[in-house]
Amino acid sequence: MFEQLSYVIGFSLICSLAAALTLVPMLAARVRLPVSSGIDSGNGTGGWFFKITAKFFKGLEDTYTSILGLALDHRLLTVGSAFLLLGASLFLIPHVGVELMPASDEGEVRVNAEMAVGTRLELMDRTFQEIEKIVYKAVPEIDNTVSFLGGSSWRARGSNAGSMRIALKPLKERRRSSEEIAADLRKKLNAIPGTKVRTRAGGGLFILRIGTGGTDRVQIEVRGYDLETSNELALRVEEVITDIPGITDA
Repeated sequence: MFEQLSYVIGFSLICSLAAALTLVPMLAARVRLPVSSGIDSGNGTGGWFFKITAKFFKGLEDTYTSILGLALDHRLLTVGSAFLLLGASLFLIPHVGVELMPASDEGEVRVNAEMAVGTRLELMDRTFQEIEKIVYKAVPEIDNTVSFLGGSSWRARGSNAGSMRIALKPLKERRRSSEEIAADLRKKLNAIPGTKVRTRAGGGLFILRIGTGGTDRVQIEVRGYDLETSNELALRVEEVITDIPGITDA
């Protein structure tokens, strides 16, 4: 999940170590200024560089000293300005996007199919063969696939359910993202009669889903002691959320 961040930190630390062991000692030996005069008065090749460096740091020190003195002479104005800027920045929060985990293309699409409870495994197998034909025809970006039927998967709930995991080629070798491929498959697979098919791009929130046992990005739980009432409420929830833009496979 933090692969890119680890690369950046590792690379920066390696560069810092290399600079500390090579560049810094060399510069310390060549740019060192005599303590007595503060400026190398020699006429060697580094004399002009020593003078320019000394003037630069002297000017930087004078500038910092004057700004620091100004701030200390106007303490209330300095502190008040800092709090004013902090308060003003808080008003920008509504304009900054927020999400738990950014969407990413992990190169995987998942297809879940479910038929009526009690459907024989042979019928589910024939239906899934049709699904696989549609998938292979509609997704030329396929690298490999794995299909589970009935009890072949730890997620399967019976002989009436099956799933397919589609591994895609690297992103640089395809023009469509995993989300676009999943959306295209959703349109083509919804036409299979007697089967409820769900397609989604793999990725995001896997660690958080371990505790919930679900694969959907949005989950609504209806709990109660009356099974019929709970089922009725669940169906009502499904009707309500189906019309929400961006909701698919409710």
